[in-house]
Amino acid sequence: RNLRAVRHLVQPNVGVSYTPFSTNQIYGYYDEDGDFMGYSQWDLARYQPVDSKERFNLNIGITQNVEAKIRDKSSAKIAYKKVKIIESFRTNVSYNTLADSLNWSNISLNAFTTVAKNTTLTFSSSYSMYQVDTLGRDVQKYVWENGDFLRMEGTTFALSTRLSGGQKGGGDASKDRSQAQDEYVNENKDRLVDLTIPWTLDLNYNLRLSKSWNSETLQFDSRYVQSATFRGSFSVMQKVSVNFDSGYEFETKKLTTTTIGATVDLHCWEFSATWVPFGLRKSYMFQLNIKSQMLKDLKLQKRGNYGDLLY
Repeated sequence: RNLRAVRHLVQPNVGVSYTPFSTNQIYGYYDEDGDFMGYSQWDLARYQPVDSKERFNLNIGITQNVEAKIRDKSSAKIAYKKVKIIESFRTNVSYNTLADSLNWSNISLNAFTTVAKNTTLTFSSSYSMYQVDTLGRDVQKYVWENGDFLRMEGTTFALSTRLSGGQKGGGDASKDRSQAQDEYVNENKDRLVDLTIPWTLDLNYNLRLSKSWNSETLQFDSRYVQSATFRGSFSVMQKVSVNFDSGYEFETKKLTTTTIGATVDLHCWEFSATWVPFGLRKSYMFQLNIKSQMLKDLKLQKRGNYGDLLY
């Protein structure tokens, strides 16, 4: 009686992409017989592409989402509301028509949904179609030839939520005031100070499963990495804003890089400070600058204490 309907939407996507980069280098500047082949057109370039292989890809993707209509118990009458079970579930793969082998890319799965108010669950995973040799490199043999379906290379789960509170400029607090109190506030705006503190706090939990090739056992070893991160900010009297960012690595049992910052509105001027209290990036910075965009280059800076980095 509470569930009225479930809708499953599937949207296929097909497209092509071309990358004109190419290189003649197979074994350095020589071929497999030792004959000189020539230099790459990128050898003298200041900026070189990360991947200089020519590609003409056929891209295939499927986007899905699942929704349901359920009884709205907050309504006095019989009414139904739409609930998103899976907001997005995307599957993508591409085929390089110009490659002489290993034409298929990894199959990537990406999904996210809202499990509660301001709380989202994200999932991503990558799968290969190919077997590997004794060095862990992909070879032109499909994994299903050995009876498997696909070879997972990595999976990530992430859970995030946001908390917030406080009111800006009085916010809805005026609803609780009497008429006499409203008149007093309007007559004494210059002498009253808003002491409300608006704040936000983002919490994130990440669980990562990765696989690495073990040349001794000739198989993949699984590794689980989990971490929790948080970041937040709050404002004081609409003039001072403070933010912070940190986290905790469960494997190393240490805090991640922690950053604390503050910004002070000085009318035409603005003062900001950033502090990394520990770790390799341990440092601080103070800055005083004009807020006008035309004079944004007029500023005073002080930096120092660059942690344990060696140069």
